[in-house]
Amino acid sequence: MASERLELVSLKELKQKNGIHAESLVLPQLKSTDVIFMQPVSRLDTHRYSRGILLLSAYLEQHGIPNIIFESHRLLSKPMVWHFPSPEQVQEVESKLLEKVVQWKTKIICFTCSTVEFNETIEFAKKIRKVVPNAVFVAGGYHADAFPEDFLNNGFDYAVRGEGELTILELFQALFGGRKDFPAIDGLAWKKPTGEVVVNKRRALLAEFDELPLPAYHKIDMPHYLKIWDGTLRGIPCRGALLETSRGCPWSCNFCSCPTIAGHRMRYRSEESLDTEVKLLKEKYGVEGFMLTDDMFTVSMDHIKKVSRVMKKHGIVWTAQARTHAVTEEMLRVMKDAGCVQIDFGVESGSQRVLDEIINKKATTDHARQAFALCKKVGIRAMANLMLGNPTETEEEMKLTLALAKEIKPDYVFYSIVAPLPNTKLYEMVNAMLPEDNKITVEDYKSIDWTGKNYSEKLNFSKVKDLSRIHKIFERELHGLVLRNAVKNNIFYFKMMLMLPHRIEKLRYLGKKLCNFFVVKRIFGKDLRL
Repeated sequence: MASERLELVSLKELKQKNGIHAESLVLPQLKSTDVIFMQPVSRLDTHRYSRGILLLSAYLEQHGIPNIIFESHRLLSKPMVWHFPSPEQVQEVESKLLEKVVQWKTKIICFTCSTVEFNETIEFAKKIRKVVPNAVFVAGGYHADAFPEDFLNNGFDYAVRGEGELTILELFQALFGGRKDFPAIDGLAWKKPTGEVVVNKRRALLAEFDELPLPAYHKIDMPHYLKIWDGTLRGIPCRGALLETSRGCPWSCNFCSCPTIAGHRMRYRSEESLDTEVKLLKEKYGVEGFMLTDDMFTVSMDHIKKVSRVMKKHGIVWTAQARTHAVTEEMLRVMKDAGCVQIDFGVESGSQRVLDEIINKKATTDHARQAFALCKKVGIRAMANLMLGNPTETEEEMKLTLALAKEIKPDYVFYSIVAPLPNTKLYEMVNAMLPEDNKITVEDYKSIDWTGKNYSEKLNFSKVKDLSRIHKIFERELHGLVLRNAVKNNIFYFKMMLMLPHRIEKLRYLGKKLCNFFVVKRIFGKDLRL
């Protein structure tokens, strides 16, 4: 798992090593519906597409393997009213998809899911298996990377680990070419005819990824994902899209799986590659802003200047993620001048003990104070990500986090109960605290709840039994803080209205958001879908 060494190799070297030459391949005549990619049906409410699926889809298509990306919302008979889908809506979409795969005679179905969606994915896969028993099931995503056997022992045929572009291509070439050289495919987990699970060695990471095609935006309902929303550029209503400019992170926070998946060494896209994608998304799809999905954006000043040149050239607003100790005033001014409107910081905790001993953050609470003060000085919004319920964390330490949040006054804040997710040191830490006969199992994933309402006592090693009570305190205290900041920042919102198009649509969205906050949620106890 986390101890595996991640090597770097160029895409050209990998292709030569594995004999991948698109022009020399002879594949059977395939229909686009022979291969489908899908996310969990419960993601019906999201306005975020899966960039990973778009990259895999485009890469397969580039090498002569047509495919489609299944989108749950397209099968709904009526638009969603509430934020989360109802059981009836999930059932409707599942029933219609089952009809589709039978009609299409789909050969391969590729699933992605997070750990908290694992059980849902397994149950739906069983339903699909009943109607297309000969289809091949392939799993990908963070959970498949950490525990491929969870999928393979529950009806799946293969699991792809790590960066999946080359692994999934080699797998499909073997399947459609009638070969069974699965042991030679790095990054693949599979089962022998005897039922034995085999996990091949990890695939070397791509040293550069400019040769990869652009994500397959043409295959999805982009207008659906680009509606005015404040969840992509968090807290900023606009037509936002996701953009990856680098992979990797030099640090090793205990709750994060990035080092295992993407490695510690930073790998950057070229300016030309970024320019092509930004131009496409702005000119063809009307994108107004980008959230950079890089786990850690502010490592290299050269890269920051490169990205800033591209954003400034196209007049795009954008947000990025950074660590509190890894920003300088010079850096922030370069970013602001290029349209950066917000930085999302991993503040995590107001307790230095928790930051040092539990999270391994390599940052201090003073770093958070300094970073937020710098952002205010330069004029960039600052968001705070907070974690509650770390192992051994006391209620007093959680209150320190609340106090720090109030002190630094984030423009936007996200807080959640800590979950020991696979592929992280935190998972290993919690599992080590459990007795040998009661380790974390797939059933425990059903109990992972970011609000603490249904959180499993088995996974809670903090000193607070009722974490939902703490979450409610944060909700009450910090929602008011952010709302007050939003009122203070109405100059910023007005400026965004003038800078970006679709002004009436944005005003309408903000009106619905306020109505939701002050009226609907208080009466009905749940959120309207915005």
